[in-house]
Amino acid sequence: MEKIQCPKCKGSSVKSGLQNKVQRYKCKNCSHRFQLSYKYKAYQSNVNALIKILLKEGCSVLSISRIIGISKNTVLSRKLKLGNQVKIPNFTELGCNWKIRVK
Repeated sequence: MEKIQCPKCKGSSVKSGLQNKVQRYKCKNCSHRFQLSYKYKAYQSNVNALIKILLKEGCSVLSISRIIGISKNTVLSRKLKLGNQVKIPNFTELGCNWKIRVK
């Protein structure tokens, strides 16, 4: 029997019922519940990277949702989450460090 690893902590998992005829698993270590394959494209692992690339290219939220095939609301929420992860850089000018203050 094949052992299923948790995608979050790489711990061992056990079966945890069915949802829409798809087997679900529960991690023994962190209690994270997951399934091996998802029907909705937003759960794929490369979606955040695609959204970043398309935003850098200047695509709008509606065009990103149309290209990837996910909801515009999902694109907006991922855009906010990705934006909150960006750190404000320190600028050095004439040996002085100062930060840009965002109101």
